[in-house]
Amino acid sequence: ADVCPAWDGSADFEAASRKAMDPDPGRRVASAEAFRLALAAIRTCHPDPDRPRHLFGGRYDLLGALGSGAKATTYRAYHRELEATVAIKVLSAKSQADPDECLRFVREAMILHHVRHPNLPSFYELDTYAGQRYLAMELCPGRRASEYISAATCLRPREVICIGEQLAAALRALHEAGVIYRDLSRDN
Repeated sequence: ADVCPAWDGSADFEAASRKAMDPDPGRRVASAEAFRLALAAIRTCHPDPDRPRHLFGGRYDLLGALGSGAKATTYRAYHRELEATVAIKVLSAKSQADPDECLRFVREAMILHHVRHPNLPSFYELDTYAGQRYLAMELCPGRRASEYISAATCLRPREVICIGEQLAAALRALHEAGVIYRDLSRDN
């Protein structure tokens, strides 16, 4: 049955739904979060023409929150002009009211701009939109460390070594640039 025959995203939606319900676990969508992100991408590629679109910063469709902390919230976003999925980190209102926090946020952007390493996200822009300071950067694939730390998940020693080497290489690049990274946690 057609979900919405007049909508040009129907075929993509139906394909994503079939994949989410596939009886073969090897072909099925990995998680509810992965399915939610697939639906968000379909919405972005096939916007409802009857619904006005709000573009954050004039260019970004916010697809959903990736994580939130005391100082900022990071979103998965789609850059309309570049046709690319990116990460947008938005400084919290409380942090924006604190000059020291604003300075740290700008420094973070400067570090990402100047330190290039395959294990660090690439910097795209630092700007303010509707009074909100934000940083746009590369959306890095992968999972949070906390997703690996559970009773159901067991990494092989070689996997732990590989992840540790990548993390150490990124930290070394930061340290060589004179930066001491103090926000290393299993949630990042």
